[in-house]
Amino acid sequence: MIRFVQVPNLPQGKVKAGIISGKNKKIIELLEVYGVSPIFTQTNVNIDNNIASHADINIHHFKNNIFLVDSCQKQLIKDLKKLHADILTVQESVYGKYPFDCRLNFARIGNVLIGKSGVCDNHLKEYCDANGIDIINVNQGYCKCSTCIVNESSIITDDPSIKKAADAAGIDSLIVSKGDIKLNGYHYGFIGGASTLIDKNKLLFFGNLKAHTDYQNIIRFCHKHDCDIIFDESFELTDVGGMIPVLESDDSK
Repeated sequence: MIRFVQVPNLPQGKVKAGIISGKNKKIIELLEVYGVSPIFTQTNVNIDNNIASHADINIHHFKNNIFLVDSCQKQLIKDLKKLHADILTVQESVYGKYPFDCRLNFARIGNVLIGKSGVCDNHLKEYCDANGIDIINVNQGYCKCSTCIVNESSIITDDPSIKKAADAAGIDSLIVSKGDIKLNGYHYGFIGGASTLIDKNKLLFFGNLKAHTDYQNIIRFCHKHDCDIIFDESFELTDVGGMIPVLESDDSK
């Protein structure tokens, strides 16, 4: 049986569909190898074209079938509604230069939301207030980009302010060096944008993780948290804005 992913970023079964930019064919092919059907974002013409289709910029998953989406994502909204998703659109558009392109770029880890609170969309603030989710402010606006979620109690990040926030919230965190991740138009990309969970204990990296300076540390950290690592050595580790897991198999049925 297939259902919506119940808790954002934390599938409990094999991921069957996820929201992702369609600009990198090798990554789409890699996802399809593992049975994940892509639901494509569109280009947000209001922000830098190099990140304009990134899922972590344009969408935030609240829970189950409820998503907060930038209003420019008209086709994505139609595609999600076909799956019987409930869609809210942002109160303030994801628009312009940093940090105003970060209104939805928050890392949700269980009952904690980490990000640059000063630019947080009002719908997202209201949802957190109503559902007992603590918002922890950090300096990094591209918070979801910078956060690889391993499970409900552990993350990998390349940002010291995110590590500090995670540690304070009781979330085990591994800090890794910046760089070694491709992002067109920038000196480097971010580790959250180059990874996604595709099962409860299965973390997929978009490209050759072995080329990352902290490869061994990442492997050890994930094994410590009983998480298997998958990656493809045939192309460069690449930040495409991550993937938002949408549908999963419900093995309890």
